[in-house]
Amino acid sequence: LSGLEADELSSIGDHGWVEVVHLRLIRCISERIAAGGLPFPAPIVSRIFQELSTGTLMCAGARKIASVPFPYPFHQLMRVIKWYYLISSPMVLVSFTSHIAVAMVCSFLSSLFFVAMIEVSEELEDPFGEECVVQRLRPP
Repeated sequence: LSGLEADELSSIGDHGWVEVVHLRLIRCISERIAAGGLPFPAPIVSRIFQELSTGTLMCAGARKIASVPFPYPFHQLMRVIKWYYLISSPMVLVSFTSHIAVAMVCSFLSSLFFVAMIEVSEELEDPFGEECVVQRLRPP
């Protein structure tokens, strides 16, 4: 962002950019309103400020959620539950159905969906893995 001194840039850190952009937008809109450049009624302008504030609040909430680590014991418990389900679901389905083929198909599908749900939740926990993959957006 232009217009900031070197010490200001270092004090912002990695997460302060949202607040800086938010404050600059508020200042720009306020100056434009004072100069008569935005001929909107007051309720519309207040709604603009409200939406900017809501966006900044949601970003802070997302940052807070991302900073809280997933509990390791819960992760291990989900692994144990997954294996218990994979072992017990075929036996339970065989006891409740009269046809073995129906039990096999239902057991396979339910186990597949359960394991897929667990794997997706583990991927969502850390979507970028241990190291971020950098891809070029423009051709070299």
